[in-house]
Amino acid sequence: MYNTLLIAQSTLDTLPRQEITPENIRVHIIKAMDLLCDYEDVTEAVNLMALRQQYWLSLNQAPVSSIVDVYFNSIKKIWSVKRPGYPVEHHKMFVMRNPKFRVSEAGRQRVLRTKQKAVHAVVTGHMLEDVSICLMETWTKQVSYNPYKNSTFIEKLTGLPISSAEYAWFTGQGVFVV
Repeated sequence: MYNTLLIAQSTLDTLPRQEITPENIRVHIIKAMDLLCDYEDVTEAVNLMALRQQYWLSLNQAPVSSIVDVYFNSIKKIWSVKRPGYPVEHHKMFVMRNPKFRVSEAGRQRVLRTKQKAVHAVVTGHMLEDVSICLMETWTKQVSYNPYKNSTFIEKLTGLPISSAEYAWFTGQGVFVV
């Protein structure tokens, strides 16, 4: 696993300064994070997030964020991210600021009636390019949604409805909020 971290860092270190753009950082680090998520190695993923933050600081730029809709792709077992005007992206791990948890009641009723999966629940918010927020130790509330049991997203432990949060961390193990 440590080799993945070294490869990601050495790849970025070899790029000329003008080629170290937010998009290049995003591509190299996200690919390495996706590999680590396959092995569920949280320590290395956190190290990669710290590495990514280091490159952001070296660019002396503010992290870029955009408003996106996110849903779980049950076929690919990955998060699908829809940005207005762009093709759907797929990510295994990322952070969202000010997430709003939304369920279309008409879509939910259609799922209940037909017993077929359909995208009708999304999380809308700002997808952060700076994922250093994941270093926080307060990711204790896990969020889930099951149209057959609840009409809204809920906190998994308490069963209480949740409509928004300050931050949400999307991982292979679920969504965690703070």
